[in-house]
Amino acid sequence: MLPKTKYPIFETKLPSTQKNISYRQMLVRDEKILLIAKASAEQADIYRAVKQVVNNCIFDVSIDKLTTFDIEYMFIKIRSASIGNTVELSFKDLEDQEEYNFIVDLDEVYMVYPEDVDAIVKLSDTMALKLRYPPATLFDDEKAIGDNAYEWIASKCIDTVLDGDDVYSTEDSTEEELLDYIMSLDTKSYNKVKSFIANMPRLEYIISYTNKHETVRKLALTTLTDFFTLR
Repeated sequence: MLPKTKYPIFETKLPSTQKNISYRQMLVRDEKILLIAKASAEQADIYRAVKQVVNNCIFDVSIDKLTTFDIEYMFIKIRSASIGNTVELSFKDLEDQEEYNFIVDLDEVYMVYPEDVDAIVKLSDTMALKLRYPPATLFDDEKAIGDNAYEWIASKCIDTVLDGDDVYSTEDSTEEELLDYIMSLDTKSYNKVKSFIANMPRLEYIISYTNKHETVRKLALTTLTDFFTLR
């Protein structure tokens, strides 16, 4: 029997909890998962593949207890440790119609934590919603990128419903019940839920350049799709 390969172990802090988490590099089988997902060209397949790879590479943490931005951040860290910390990206400038090439240093990607985000949405004088950030389970469901995607994501962000002194957990609610609850909110309350989602922590990397018309441009990379690469 061949001896098992020992892998270097890395450590970072989870964005959602600021607790330390350990992870290893991707293996050949992990890269294979990503290659198959990229070949399908389906965003849902890519998200599921990224979640699976992160799950394979992290230690002592349940993947479904992470948030979506935890997974995005961990994928960046794992990719940097496994393949290299640089990614080549191209962008076509709409003003001068030229294509510009950039090298992104993944070690310089950081998290933005918006301020004054309220996780409590008051529905009336006695009722309120307590929200949570979108869970990693969203990566498993195509509804998160299909029709009514925003409402679907919002329904997954309801942690508890507060009614006076009573607290109702959504743990035992069906997906259909939660979606129906979101759809029954008044517009003002729903917009507060949307604001909570729109202002959740996110990845960010700023690229600055000057085009041929001497116009200074800034590109903000903020999503998993912006950074996803297999090169």
